[in-house]
Amino acid sequence: MIKLYKRIFLSPITSRLQGGIILLVAFLFIFHPQSPPIDWDLNVKDLWVDGLNMYDNPNRVYPPWGLILLVPYYLLRAEGSRIASVLVIGWLSQSRGWSLSRFLAMVLCPYFLVTLAKSNLDILVFVFPVLLWEHVETTPWQSVGRGLALSILLLKPQGAVLLWLYLVWNSRVEWRKLVVPFLIVAITVVPISLLGSPPLIVQWLDNIRNPSPSNSFYWSINVTVAQPGARSLLGQKN
Repeated sequence: MIKLYKRIFLSPITSRLQGGIILLVAFLFIFHPQSPPIDWDLNVKDLWVDGLNMYDNPNRVYPPWGLILLVPYYLLRAEGSRIASVLVIGWLSQSRGWSLSRFLAMVLCPYFLVTLAKSNLDILVFVFPVLLWEHVETTPWQSVGRGLALSILLLKPQGAVLLWLYLVWNSRVEWRKLVVPFLIVAITVVPISLLGSPPLIVQWLDNIRNPSPSNSFYWSINVTVAQPGARSLLGQKN
């Protein structure tokens, strides 16, 4: 029994049984209790109903290209996005040679549970693109995959800018291979940003510069939580 336990939970994720457990855990997150406000409801529920008037809602702070890139999130719904987030962590664990116990520790940690209590997009916006970038490296779809990865990261540019720069910098030696990915990003981002009157990009920036009361509240909480950690990392005293 001890050998079986070690083979399943303490060895790198390689077997179908381990993959099946990851899949089961992912589907169990359908039943994960939710704590309003739910990101899916706030950001995509009425997104295509409002269309070019989406920024009339002051709570909307996703960039204009979200009208394109958030389509999968809309189709997955909140429940599906939670399943997908867990599967991405499973993919991360398998790609890094981690054990099933480490995977379980990540998806059952309080931070992850709180994140998925709001069906948050962070795992899909930050972790999935990096894994996609790595996965397509030696495939014929490298340019398309990397263009898609860079575009998805820009759904949350405030958090992904360093990841974006890191990925691009690491590929600087073969910079010619970045031409097509950059073109894909430009096609995804620029045309839709110029639609509307004033252009959607201007409306989006206005919503960020003049946040709604609810956004101001949640952003202040984020800053308050982040500051102690930042001080600790920098070795500063309170």
